[in-house]
Amino acid sequence: MSRSAFRWAEAKTIAEAWLAEHGAPGWQVGKIRQIHRVYMVSIVDVARPPTVVHQIAITSGNGLVVVLN
Repeated sequence: MSRSAFRWAEAKTIAEAWLAEHGAPGWQVGKIRQIHRVYMVSIVDVARPPTVVHQIAITSGNGLVVVLN
């Protein structure tokens, strides 16, 4: 596994843990984008059409989570 793939997987795991604690039924991890050392993660409601309910930022260095909206 490449180093960047590992970091992406780690960001997804952190986002899923955040979702388990703060999420609501029907929410799931959506798109994950890397911007420099930060992973931007969309938390979406799976209703049709899927809608973004939160954006969280996860730092790759220490896994700090910041809720943007």
